[in-house]
Amino acid sequence: FVRHMYGISFQQTATELMAAILESTEIKRLWPQFNVAQKKPEELYGIFVYEDQNGYMRLAIEKKRKHSTPIYTFHYKVDGHGVMRKLMKEFSLCPKLCFMQTSTDTCVGITEEHCHGACEKKEAPTAYNDRVLQAIASLTTRPSYIVLDKGLTEDEVSCIMVVQGAFFGMGYVPKNFETITQKAIAEYITPYKDNSTIRMLLR
Repeated sequence: FVRHMYGISFQQTATELMAAILESTEIKRLWPQFNVAQKKPEELYGIFVYEDQNGYMRLAIEKKRKHSTPIYTFHYKVDGHGVMRKLMKEFSLCPKLCFMQTSTDTCVGITEEHCHGACEKKEAPTAYNDRVLQAIASLTTRPSYIVLDKGLTEDEVSCIMVVQGAFFGMGYVPKNFETITQKAIAEYITPYKDNSTIRMLLR
């Protein structure tokens, strides 16, 4: 470490979350030799959709390929499994049609009562596909929000801004600020480049 060090600097942050976000942006910006955990290609996997020969829309987790257009992306496959499990329960999707159950055993979704039998053709494709479209919409419609927390001083609060699901930046606003809106606080925010690690931290 000493042989490769030529200077030490620091930037004070008010919260651990802000420190973790700053660390991630600096690793991506400076690409330091010894920080390897985050020096990987962004978002290696995606959720893809296609229609099978029976007319059912199917969601599948696959590796991203050139010119492919996933509806949702993530860095680790396990993150995709978490997203898919949430979609299955929230929108009553079939584990078999989402490739989360590959065995020929009885559908786990039917046992857990969130699959209506599409895998056994007991539910019409149109009814099932409507819910798949709702699930897709929930992934592609991403919220804008602001995270407020303690500041560096008593007179301010820290602010992290997310615009349509993507990290925009962070900074500090006066504690007695009257209108907490994206437009009003933009001048207090330092923009940073978004990445998948930051999005995971914010989630």
